[in-house]
Amino acid sequence: MAERGRTLIGRQDLLRPTVKIGYALMIVFLIVVAIATLFPLVWVVISSVKSSAEIFRVPPTIWPENFQWGTYLNVWSKFNFPRYFKNTVVLIFGIWVVQMLVTTLAAYSLSKLKPPGHKLIMFGFLAALMVPGLAMMIPKYVILKSLPLFGWNLLDSYWAFWLPAGANAFNILLLKTFFDGIPDDLVDAATIDGASELRTFAQIVLPLSKPILATLTIFIFLGVWNDFMWPYIVITTTEKQPLMVAIYNSVFKSAVFAQNDIMAAITIAILPPIAVFFALQKHITRGITLTGLKG
Repeated sequence: MAERGRTLIGRQDLLRPTVKIGYALMIVFLIVVAIATLFPLVWVVISSVKSSAEIFRVPPTIWPENFQWGTYLNVWSKFNFPRYFKNTVVLIFGIWVVQMLVTTLAAYSLSKLKPPGHKLIMFGFLAALMVPGLAMMIPKYVILKSLPLFGWNLLDSYWAFWLPAGANAFNILLLKTFFDGIPDDLVDAATIDGASELRTFAQIVLPLSKPILATLTIFIFLGVWNDFMWPYIVITTTEKQPLMVAIYNSVFKSAVFAQNDIMAAITIAILPPIAVFFALQKHITRGITLTGLKG
């Protein structure tokens, strides 16, 4: 007989009436939360195939009276999706490269090399996590408007995203926690064999870190794809804007697009991250699970 997976509440506990009632209430609560979370997404998708008049009808209709599938062709022909898809992918790729170069090396240094003052550095990263992202926007904007020492204005360029990407405290701490689980004996053995720290990092640590690197890649993709506020502030040239900002500026604010066109544009924009998440969600679970294990 196949073994049953371990659960939070055992089968014997469920035989007790109070536990059974509490478990049922928890399931009902989770169902309500799931419905509340998914309802806006479902409403956008359904509204994209309604007529604009039906979207604003009171009382609202849950199911479309007549499916307007031509809305997608209409919005695709009026809005340059390929260009803004490309802009977003370029933005994601640049941030991914910086993250892979900077955050992995920083996490490896803190985990295995332990330079002088590494505890103070760790405290600084933890303190950075306590600061809301919105509170950092104005200082970051001012710095990027006139880069210290160089005086370069990086606004309205992708460098305004790529350059700060290396200073991601959460990802550094996530990687460090994973690297801590890699036995120091492997690193010491490589050092005894004459391998440099960089070679040890590239040929031993990174190959063992594929799960967390895959998880980090997914986090970067979803985070950049769904980001709106910072790209909206920084990128002013329409041709450079990522997809979400371009939809807001060119679709929401335009009189050319009807309400169902807007809903169809949003639906097209949210399909890639949803597809990526469902295709790679096992890597997210595995990477986070392994991050909590110590070798």
